[in-house]
Amino acid sequence: MASGRSRGQSAPDPGEALRSFLAVVPAMVPAARHGFHAQDRVLRDMEQFTQHWIDRRHEALRSAAELAGRLSNGELADPAAAAQAIGAWQQESAQRIAHDLREGSEVAMRCASHLGRGGAEVGEEALSNAARNAVPDKRKPRG
Repeated sequence: MASGRSRGQSAPDPGEALRSFLAVVPAMVPAARHGFHAQDRVLRDMEQFTQHWIDRRHEALRSAAELAGRLSNGELADPAAAAQAIGAWQQESAQRIAHDLREGSEVAMRCASHLGRGGAEVGEEALSNAARNAVPDKRKPRG
């Protein structure tokens, strides 16, 4: 049965393959470090946004329950007063939604910035690491 190698070709040296892999690892470290830090900042921003969003939902629920109580207990029996109270609640609700959209847009821009920031520095550090840790090629030149 034929193997994937042609006649006269020796099997690849596993040690050489490992040395080649290890030679590029230092070049990957800055990008990995940057990625970890960027993800950490994204997670913190998303956690803060989510907490603010939940706080606004609690406020929406509380204010809706309060309005429902006022409508059901007769406090807002006058149709004009009920309409005014409902309109005020709707306006507050619209403001909360606008706040959600504004804060969500700000978070999205910050997250994009976290992920994109530092690319040049990462590249320079990777090249510097690769040059510093380069393994000289000990193979004989083909001629």
